[in-house]
Amino acid sequence: MLVVKRMHEVPLEEAVSVLHQNDHDIFYDKERNIRHFAARFGREGLSPVLSVVTYDQKQPVGFVLSGVREMGGEKVAWICENVVLPEYRDHHVREVMLDTVMAAFEEEGVTLATLEVNAENEEMIDLYSHLDFEIVDRLLLLKGELYADDAEDWPPSELTSFQVEKSVAQEARFFHDIRIVPWRNQWQSLRSDGELLTILDGNAQRVGHLIFKRRYDQSHNLSTVTIHQWRIEEDHPDAERIFSLGFRHLQSIIGKNVPVITSILASDWQMVERLESIGFLKMTEHVFMIKRF
Repeated sequence: MLVVKRMHEVPLEEAVSVLHQNDHDIFYDKERNIRHFAARFGREGLSPVLSVVTYDQKQPVGFVLSGVREMGGEKVAWICENVVLPEYRDHHVREVMLDTVMAAFEEEGVTLATLEVNAENEEMIDLYSHLDFEIVDRLLLLKGELYADDAEDWPPSELTSFQVEKSVAQEARFFHDIRIVPWRNQWQSLRSDGELLTILDGNAQRVGHLIFKRRYDQSHNLSTVTIHQWRIEEDHPDAERIFSLGFRHLQSIIGKNVPVITSILASDWQMVERLESIGFLKMTEHVFMIKRF
């Protein structure tokens, strides 16, 4: 008999044990120790009250991680991971867990739930579709390169009417154009180590911004730069120049050749085309799904 418990009711090591036994065909963080697992709740804004662990007798066989934030006056939830041991995937474990999570969302007053699923995982997409989630966009991971040499002649004279301000990602809380984007792309997920570039026009009006994070290897050397938001005012007559300014400024800050990964919605097709034109290639694609309560 399956029993579902809220994660705050059980020892974290029981959820972690599911990861140790999993067969690696589901995307999740590689670090599996309890300390790292616990740290994710603070770093990613997850909730132990809205996350669940499922047991068969006394054995943990699966878990769902979820979080909730207030955005634009409504409570927005996110389903982060839905992990089940391989031998239990035909036991409706996912459905049982998600029923509990949906009930928890309603108790919490959630009005919108979001999630991302690998575009090739038709089984999971179908599962969430039956729970009234709908695909509203696609999230692309594009990979390119920053070349420090290209930034030496920055800025071009025609861009001097613009300026770029550098700050921390949490400064994006002052932006008033609320837009529901995938959870990992939100500034709240990068409040501890995210950086923000804000591009202003001659009237000090924001015409673009980048939110990014530097990632380091075990030797503390910069290994990659991940851009979680890259937006410009597409209707601006100097949109292409604004894009160039942002990219060149990022190059000048990083100051070395390094891979850069950009997480971007397919609906931002102008930005996707710009990135592809400078050599960015698609790594993976996820569907972005939402459910209204």
